[in-house]
Amino acid sequence: MLETKDFQEVYRSLDVKIVDSTLREGEQAPGVAFTVEEALKIVEFDLDVGIDLIEVFTPYSEYELKLVNALRREGLSSSLIVWSRLRNEDFELALKTESNWIAVSFGISDSHLKYKFSGLRREEALMRVLEATDYLHGHGIKVSMHLEDSTRADLDYMVEFLKNVNAEKFRDCDTLSVLLPPLAYERMRFLVKTTNKPIETHYHNDLGMAVGNTMSAVLAGASWISATWNGLGERAGNAPMEEVLLTLKTRLNLEKFNVKPLRTICRFVAEASGSPISRNKPVAGSDIFTVESGIHQDGLLKDRCIYEPYPPEILGESWKIVVGDSSGRAGLAHVLNHEMGYHVSEDPDKLTEILMYARGMARARKRYLSREELEELAERFSLEKSI
Repeated sequence: MLETKDFQEVYRSLDVKIVDSTLREGEQAPGVAFTVEEALKIVEFDLDVGIDLIEVFTPYSEYELKLVNALRREGLSSSLIVWSRLRNEDFELALKTESNWIAVSFGISDSHLKYKFSGLRREEALMRVLEATDYLHGHGIKVSMHLEDSTRADLDYMVEFLKNVNAEKFRDCDTLSVLLPPLAYERMRFLVKTTNKPIETHYHNDLGMAVGNTMSAVLAGASWISATWNGLGERAGNAPMEEVLLTLKTRLNLEKFNVKPLRTICRFVAEASGSPISRNKPVAGSDIFTVESGIHQDGLLKDRCIYEPYPPEILGESWKIVVGDSSGRAGLAHVLNHEMGYHVSEDPDKLTEILMYARGMARARKRYLSREELEELAERFSLEKSI
């Protein structure tokens, strides 16, 4: 693969940090409401994986107050970043959490300034942010400036924000999913080179490109990533944490995060949020290591490199060959001989006969065959167990 000098430098120096926004952005998904116990379990998973910061709401409600207090009792205040609106009353609540970080959310696109903030002028918005940042710094707080809808904001205005505001990091929010990966790369490269400020991605997934946009921005110099488990969030959600982490490991060779428990975490979050995982969902889907197609079965059995995007063992899994409507003789023979212990004739005509019957069974059932159904198949064709 052709790599430019710029990409090679990124690979060598990549040291991205990650914020888990599941307990804030994820909670905004329709119908999602974690219990305190479930939220604490997600935090436990985050710490196991090596997530740098866990984002929570300013304690507006009794639930949020209980969660923050529980996290404080666990000694995790330093791992929290508390999300607040740009309002003094929010800051007072956030400061009581004893977190080291407070995130200040403020929309900077012309649409937000005109309609959300009733015609607030750009220079007035900047002054408000400067005052808020100075106030929080005066309390010894690190500030993450969340620039909502920033990918629709005037780029020169965003540069002015980054250059003048003294925040510890800035969140670039693709609130309405307007980015494309090439644009995300070029835009982020310009912002990083022009301002030399630490920028975090927070990209929504309305067009299915949140991970692609995130990785493009990281290659361009973004130093932080915001993501959520299973991509939970507003509308179509955000960049799925598990996909981001696996991409960092398998494509950008970043070893700092523990990816082994990703599927366990995704299953837990799915159950806790009431949001089922599609069986072909990247990283977490139940069937992503299940192979039915005869072409792919044959290739994997010859050499895994033919059809293996990454070793399933890094997620604690292995390949599973199944017999279905699209299976071939190599897959059928492998399952019957090597997994079930039968002796199947090497006569291709006999094997084809068994295969065609098996494929007919699978098509009629609209699924691949269970182990019990394969035993019935073996009995029908009088297959004998190997000695």
